[in-house]
Amino acid sequence: MSYIIIIIFFLLIGVSLSARILNRKSSECGCFMFSLKTVPMSCAFMGFAYFLSFAGMFLLARELKSSMLFFLSLTLLPLIILGFGFWRFFLHARKSQFSAIKAAWSFILGFAFSVALTATVLALNMYYCLNTWQSVEIPTSPKCELQLKRLFTLCAEYDRRILFESKKKIAIRMDPCGISDFYVYALKNGAAYLECESAYGASYIIDAANEKVYSVNGAGMSELTGERTEEPNSVIYYTHGNGKKVFISCTISLGDLLKGKRLLGHLHKTSFRPCENDEQK
Repeated sequence: MSYIIIIIFFLLIGVSLSARILNRKSSECGCFMFSLKTVPMSCAFMGFAYFLSFAGMFLLARELKSSMLFFLSLTLLPLIILGFGFWRFFLHARKSQFSAIKAAWSFILGFAFSVALTATVLALNMYYCLNTWQSVEIPTSPKCELQLKRLFTLCAEYDRRILFESKKKIAIRMDPCGISDFYVYALKNGAAYLECESAYGASYIIDAANEKVYSVNGAGMSELTGERTEEPNSVIYYTHGNGKKVFISCTISLGDLLKGKRLLGHLHKTSFRPCENDEQK
């Protein structure tokens, strides 16, 4: 999200600079052009000032344990910054021979344009996130990937699947509210064991050589297949491939499969981080 804020910041500044360059050859400056030359850049710096002020007030509110201070940072603070920005623009417009009504109208046009531009960038970013699978390579032989796609929810939830070298895809349980991180272990049979770092998440065994995925359920495991999964309970998985066929996976005993597992590192949403020293549980 931070990179989107940076893009919006420089995009608003770029709009104002572009308007100033285009207006150099013209002796006249209309209401909207005058607004574009100043307001988007002002909005960029007002947003920057708000984020800095909000961060300071948030830390102070947490230190003082003041809910009122936090409330003011969300309500009164943006109004103060917006009012200050408007007043500076209004004085500048009046010096440029704009009437009071024309100056106010010019600010409203520029502010509306800046809000619309910001909303458009955010919407495009959301569309990209909701329609793009992000891949993180799992250290197996042959290689496979954990893929995640953002869901349209308030909490950071993701569809997840395993992608093998043959392009075969097998879905695993949806990530509810950010529990996608795993400890990755190498098993003695060559498979990889993905142990969820959260106590509420599911763990998986990835058999990359045979392109199979198993969900670990206590002392047993059940095979997953297809690109969509549903869980009627914690033992049996019904996987819908084309919406007509139903695959029912029976539970297989783990036995000693997890004994002697070797920790390889930590798998996050965006990267795999190898551990410094091999460890065993």
